[in-house]
Amino acid sequence: MTNSDKFRNEWNQIEKYLCNNAGIDIDGDEKDESRRNTVHNAIKKLETKARFGILRDQSMRRELSTMKALRNLIVHNEHLAEPSDETVSTITHIRELITHPPMAAHVAIKPPHLITAEIDDVIAEYLKIMNDLNITNIPVVHNQKVVGIFSERSVVIWANHSSQENDGSILLTEKTFGDIKEFLDKPTGDEDYLQYKYCSRKTDLYYVRSLFSEAINQNQRLAAVFITQDGTPNSRIEGIITAWDIYKDADTI
Repeated sequence: MTNSDKFRNEWNQIEKYLCNNAGIDIDGDEKDESRRNTVHNAIKKLETKARFGILRDQSMRRELSTMKALRNLIVHNEHLAEPSDETVSTITHIRELITHPPMAAHVAIKPPHLITAEIDDVIAEYLKIMNDLNITNIPVVHNQKVVGIFSERSVVIWANHSSQENDGSILLTEKTFGDIKEFLDKPTGDEDYLQYKYCSRKTDLYYVRSLFSEAINQNQRLAAVFITQDGTPNSRIEGIITAWDIYKDADTI
């Protein structure tokens, strides 16, 4: 099998996989004009889906664009181009990344290391946990639903309010999260600056990374991405991802 054959086989697998997931029929043989842009059209349909966040990655888009041009050259002018071994290895790697991308859950903090609090839990215990483990965000849940986030920010807001109400004293004794619910960060943050996002276990790592990048570009702070059963605050938390978790494993992506 020549390198051209190997290259075309890898490209055809990428095309079939993306088109099947995008609901696009592949018509005609390789040389049919309708096949020139099938991968591009599939990407347009899939790039907003959490499972296909890899298609939002700019370096991946450039690689696919280069491989598409080479594919068209090989298919329509077979004798003008013969891919190198390195090029064949590259497109094989691309195919593997697209069909089996690293998933967000791979870098997430998961039980038993994931710390959550119930609405009736005593705050003081969790302040110690935050200090001991250097944790900045603790989701507060009730009936497995996220009702707020106990963060460094909410601690400051609550402490300021408590000191004003109690002649400079901060009352901790037996206070529960339910007692200070109004000072917890909202499950999705606020519109002005702070954000929390949610995704399902089927979300790939590229998609989560793009959420952090988009937040920076919009002058927002994405404090954390929570993995839940259905990708919303209304189901059980299975993991938490911060920017640190994304970039400490940069080699994965």
